[in-house]
Amino acid sequence: MKQSAEIVGLPLISILSGCEVGSVRDLIINPDQGAVEYLLITRGPWYSSPQVLPFSAVLGVGEDAVTTESEASLTALEQSAEARKLLERGVKVIGTRVMTRKGKFIGQVEEILIDEESGQIAGCLLASRGEGEAPLLIPSDKVLTFGPQVLVVAETAGGGEPSPGLPPKQAEKSSDDRPQAAVNQAAYENGGSLQVFEERQKRFLLGKRVGRTIVADSGEVIAREGETVTEEMLEKAKQAGKYLELTVAVER
Repeated sequence: MKQSAEIVGLPLISILSGCEVGSVRDLIINPDQGAVEYLLITRGPWYSSPQVLPFSAVLGVGEDAVTTESEASLTALEQSAEARKLLERGVKVIGTRVMTRKGKFIGQVEEILIDEESGQIAGCLLASRGEGEAPLLIPSDKVLTFGPQVLVVAETAGGGEPSPGLPPKQAEKSSDDRPQAAVNQAAYENGGSLQVFEERQKRFLLGKRVGRTIVADSGEVIAREGETVTEEMLEKAKQAGKYLELTVAVER
């Protein structure tokens, strides 16, 4: 899992030529798919026309570079009608306001988490609304609309039912017998203090199955696919800066 800031600015390396063929200038979002569809690539002098690389042509997104098989995968922006149409829709996600379907303001998107294998947006991290308040991570399955100005998210229906459009299996119960969506909703509606939010999130995560292996930047394995989340695992993830990644990786 990568944050957008960890991708933008990276050099693009062609495996075939072994050369740096540009650098990532921006991400082009497909709001209908909730995914990064293209990387906007800068090549040559600043006045050169940008090019686009389909995310499907990305071989890897590492700490120091993005790799692709060959620079032949690059296309001039003016020659890619699909990329131009996506840019014209103006969906950046970062910086957009977040509202529930019924019109309650939740916050503003500060960062997005991207699956570097598929380009899918796994979650949106909201900016803290005050000192001592927790940032809120909204999983992508709670997002109804990626708009140019507003991100619309689902909200819990009355009577403890799952949000509209979500399958029943995603309405996992927390330790206080409410669906997790309701617990998260209450966290930010009631001021979302860091301690309250983290405690509720921890209670939800404990005992869940990890959907994929999480590895620290040092190479240490934080959690293996199939393992059950423990307090020790959560603490290791926090220390390694992988807590958000683990949160998104657990099976709901």
